[in-house]
Amino acid sequence: MYLLLFLSRPDAFDVKLGTITSWIGDHLVITLLLAAAAAAVMLICVRLIKTRLREQWAQLGQGAAILRTPRRYLARVVTFQALSYTCRIGSTRPSWRRTAFR
Repeated sequence: MYLLLFLSRPDAFDVKLGTITSWIGDHLVITLLLAAAAAAVMLICVRLIKTRLREQWAQLGQGAAILRTPRRYLARVVTFQALSYTCRIGSTRPSWRRTAFR
């Protein structure tokens, strides 16, 4: 919708960026400080994300430990998942509820 509105204007591509580029040229020190601050914030975010990803990877290994033994996985996970799915489908089927309480 917004793309249609933007493209329907005849002067949509006549954007003048002179004010932005002239401000950057006039305030070079402030621009460089802002760029350095943005780079520092990005570096901090990357470090935080990297440590959190390492923690998540360790937890993933603990959670996937049951997949190393397929028989135990089938007995302890798949059975109960199938049972819960069956109960959920059975309780939400309107035609089954009508016949159950006749």
